[in-house]
Amino acid sequence: MDEMTLPGRSCCRMALSRVAQLVSILLCIMSAGCGRQATRPGPSSHGAALAGGLDPPILGHGMVDDSPAWAPDGASIAFHRAFPSTYGPPGVYVLSLRSHTIRLLVAGDWTGPRYLCFSPDGRRLAGVWRSQLAIIDAGSGVVTWPFFTESGVWNPDWSPDGRRILYHRGPTQGDYPPDSSGIHVFDLRTGEDHAVWAGSHRLAGWPMRWSPDSKRFAFVGSGYFYVRSIDSYSLGDTAAKMLMGTTSTLYDWLHWYSNPRHRTDGLLFIEKTGPQMTTHLIDSRTGCPLPWACSLGPWDAPSPDGEWLVFVRAQPRDSIGVLFLRAVEDLLGTSRRQLTDYVPLPGS
Repeated sequence: MDEMTLPGRSCCRMALSRVAQLVSILLCIMSAGCGRQATRPGPSSHGAALAGGLDPPILGHGMVDDSPAWAPDGASIAFHRAFPSTYGPPGVYVLSLRSHTIRLLVAGDWTGPRYLCFSPDGRRLAGVWRSQLAIIDAGSGVVTWPFFTESGVWNPDWSPDGRRILYHRGPTQGDYPPDSSGIHVFDLRTGEDHAVWAGSHRLAGWPMRWSPDSKRFAFVGSGYFYVRSIDSYSLGDTAAKMLMGTTSTLYDWLHWYSNPRHRTDGLLFIEKTGPQMTTHLIDSRTGCPLPWACSLGPWDAPSPDGEWLVFVRAQPRDSIGVLFLRAVEDLLGTSRRQLTDYVPLPGS
């Protein structure tokens, strides 16, 4: 992950600003009106321990399925299968929740296409394949490559207005220009690609996620004084805003979450402290982190309506990671069912 380079006094001012933001967040959490039990962020908090025991994320187990992405209508899920199986070759598959069928969309390999996300109209998918941005037609499976970069592409996210794709470019050689790495935006209408700058400072960090209004995005950044942060940036602003900051944990897996039926709205994230992983939601009303009862892993994804969760867990017979589904509110696991099955080809 790249660190932003700032000149002299500007760096000091930015660092102090970040520390001030961190202090304000800590005060917010400690205050009576904004404690971690202030409002219900999703599944009831009394089931947190049960949920963690029900579906703990698998770390260290082999996964054949990853990158599940919900279609905007919630009727199907695209995913990447890394190895050949009775389904067919490695590649991107689409699972219909209505017909309970799985079809190969595009043959790939164990590297991709991964990090999948649907366009808002459901007609295309963005993903990463061979370290490049790949656009996949959701009907025909035709793959197009809008540009090439030696910096590589990570974690694309399609804006809700359908106009842009947000992604991260990796570190580059010393003779490359500074904006060859960091957070980039690709404009689908004009074909223009550019780094994101907050004033005179290039933004870096990943993963990133557009907000529902497409006017800002959240990202996991590397701050100053060894502060790891979750930041929010509004397009055109001169600085990013810190939402969470810490020196002792790491953040991962951002997802804007909304469940109108339960009046829940905010930004989900995973917090890593050593081998422990916990899930929280930054409530959009208060800006404070709240506990989330479901234990989420890096490839898990809530449905567009916030009612269901697709997640990668070990199939019982051999501990290979495949796709499962259950209702977000179901902490007893009665709705839990296995969506995909891995059976290797004979002789493989």
